[in-house]
Amino acid sequence: MANICNNWVEIQGDEKQVKEFIVLVGESFDFQKIVPTGETKDEAIEAWGCGSIAFDTDFESDGDEANWCFWTKWNPPYKLYSILVKKFPDISIYWRYEEAGNGLYGYLNEEEANIKEVYVCQIFFSDEHEVCISIFAKKEDALTFINSEIDRYCKKYYVDREDIDVGLDQWHFEIGDSEVTFILKEMEIK
Repeated sequence: MANICNNWVEIQGDEKQVKEFIVLVGESFDFQKIVPTGETKDEAIEAWGCGSIAFDTDFESDGDEANWCFWTKWNPPYKLYSILVKKFPDISIYWRYEEAGNGLYGYLNEEEANIKEVYVCQIFFSDEHEVCISIFAKKEDALTFINSEIDRYCKKYYVDREDIDVGLDQWHFEIGDSEVTFILKEMEIK
């Protein structure tokens, strides 16, 4: 079962451009209208940056501003954000997201809209089917996150850091009968 991510999007700007934005995405914030893609999770992630369309959407509009609140699977559609910022440069787009299951939360911003790659940290647990995913614009931030998570697990489960198998962008250790693996991947944004 996927963790779900709450997205809050607010736009402000010239009333005509706000209407053009609303016409493009619709009241339901239809990802297919922005970047049409197939129906599979992998196709959605490749096109939008998340594993699903927007669902359970609320919408409000008042002239020069509009607001949406919706859910996505796993994380925010950061690739769509980049496309919308480039398509509507004169509109302010504020995008907040929260996926509480993995502590993934924050804001999408113009700096992230112009990045060429992101760093994805995946955490696999041998006794669970879920995979925790966190996305970072900078490799240093991803490595800081990984180190803090490894420290947290070491302290909580009394694991010596010297017992961690370290490979190229991969960390692996055992906690009792379970195993935990961290993998860091660089992904290009198209």
